[in-house]
Amino acid sequence: MTTVYARRSLSLPALLALVALLSACAEEGDGADAYGNFEATEVRISAEVGGRLLDLAAEEGMDLGEGAEAGRVETTALELEKVQAEASRQA
Repeated sequence: MTTVYARRSLSLPALLALVALLSACAEEGDGADAYGNFEATEVRISAEVGGRLLDLAAEEGMDLGEGAEAGRVETTALELEKVQAEASRQA
């Protein structure tokens, strides 16, 4: 009688351990991988003159040095104003 009881007493903890192991492996890990603080640096840039943007050479996240060209603005209207101002000055 003791051997039957001993087998049952050993198999029950082993069965519980197996169930616990399998249930732990079945869980989906939807939690976060890491925690912390993020700091963003936002920089606003502006053109020296207004106008329509013809070309944008810079992309988000790029490092641009001081004075670097980020894009080209249409200058046709400014060039015509300059020619008109020079003509008015000479007249």
